[in-house]
Amino acid sequence: MTKHTTKSALLKEAITQHRLFESTMLSLSPEQLEMPGVTGEWSVKDLLLHLTAWEQNLVAWYKAGRSGEMPDMACVNSRQGMNDFNRRIFEQNRHHSLADALALFASSYQQTLVLVETLPEEEIFTPRHFAWTGKWLLADFISANMGNHYKWARDQIKKWINTKSMSSL
Repeated sequence: MTKHTTKSALLKEAITQHRLFESTMLSLSPEQLEMPGVTGEWSVKDLLLHLTAWEQNLVAWYKAGRSGEMPDMACVNSRQGMNDFNRRIFEQNRHHSLADALALFASSYQQTLVLVETLPEEEIFTPRHFAWTGKWLLADFISANMGNHYKWARDQIKKWINTKSMSSL
């Protein structure tokens, strides 16, 4: 995980990784985007909905924390909690069409990007500014749910493409 020390660097990484992810994703046909097996049983469409859910978690956590509430962080407190949450995301969203997944992903990305752009630098980089972040900076959550997550998803797609012959995709 890259450690950023300025909001501009954090945003640049998120935007760059998002563009790279989209470029890789959009090189595939609609049929390929819905093929299972990219990571486990997930398709690229499922990855889009996964990324969207985590971005929306970030937005919800921030809003709750800003209101003085303690958001539910069970999905990041353990590997099992994260696995359970990821499974729920998949099960709850698998009915979405590809068009819905693309629209939800685009909308969520814009919402999350605007949120980060408007955050004061001190909220992002001050240790324990929010109780819910614990020992982590808000910057760590932003990076994990945006730039690093887009890179992970892109790597999953590239690995999947490389394990298939292009004719079978």
